[in-house]
Amino acid sequence: MDFNTFNTISAANRGSWLHVNSPLDGKPLYLPKTLEDGSTADDKSKPCRVKVLGAEGRVAQEMVAEERRKMKGEEQPDAQDQIRDQAARLITGFENIYNGDVEAKSPEDNQWFCGLQKTLIRTGVHPSFAEQVRNHSMTRMHDLGNAQSG
Repeated sequence: MDFNTFNTISAANRGSWLHVNSPLDGKPLYLPKTLEDGSTADDKSKPCRVKVLGAEGRVAQEMVAEERRKMKGEEQPDAQDQIRDQAARLITGFENIYNGDVEAKSPEDNQWFCGLQKTLIRTGVHPSFAEQVRNHSMTRMHDLGNAQSG
């Protein structure tokens, strides 16, 4: 068996796609399409996605090292800013996500996207976009698309 299929570090550096969910109801988001009667519906062929680097990759590991250095000093960053900034650094692309009438681009729109909601630390609340990015990055299975199970 070729154990290179378990190289999550290399895969984390490539990133993987996250299908973004609504922070309001937790449902997957799609680009809307206009129906013949003028109403709109989700276009299931156009998911709203963000490409996210994995936690085992270079960028995420640099952030961990930075946080360790900050913890040794007196500097205590604002938790909201920290979550937004860390998530923004993990994004490498957007698909079907718009800032007004303009399709979002990475890295220019990373901070905007991750700063659209605050993080609410309580149960029963759907995660913000920044939290979804961080959670996706921390899930190793997203980086193992080339591994076989069993």
